[in-house]
Amino acid sequence: MPSATRLMMGVSDGARAEALEAWPIGWTLPGAGAVMTCVMWRCKMLKASGNSLRGGPDRAKSARSEPEAQVDERLKRYRESIDNIDAALVFMLAERFKVTQAVGEYKATHDLPPADPSREERQITRLRQLALDANLDPDFTEKFLRFIIDEVIRHHERLREG
Repeated sequence: MPSATRLMMGVSDGARAEALEAWPIGWTLPGAGAVMTCVMWRCKMLKASGNSLRGGPDRAKSARSEPEAQVDERLKRYRESIDNIDAALVFMLAERFKVTQAVGEYKATHDLPPADPSREERQITRLRQLALDANLDPDFTEKFLRFIIDEVIRHHERLREG
């Protein structure tokens, strides 16, 4: 298993930098005569030293009331969680597209069609149920999955053409 991956995100004034550090958490699943390795990412935001606020952090805090500072801190924590989840989504999509690229190459070399409508419908049905179980809008989930499937099919068509 590879070690942590660190992505740096700079800020335009150069006074502050943030890093996203991600560790792969892997497991193997037996499947159709092969072993498939799945990777998830546990992420956290790391802050470098420095502060982009003029006058430093103490001056910035004194300008806000205490309840306002608590709200800002709570909002900051929520946003950091959202940032971590977004990063995990990007890494998971990258892993998914690596696998679908291999599927496309397999289909192209074995003269199989780029799309498999019956598989797509089974996936949509399965993921709509997962969405319901997770209290997520199944219509949104289907739109998201269809967007991904359409992109995968475009990739498969390009592989088939050459």
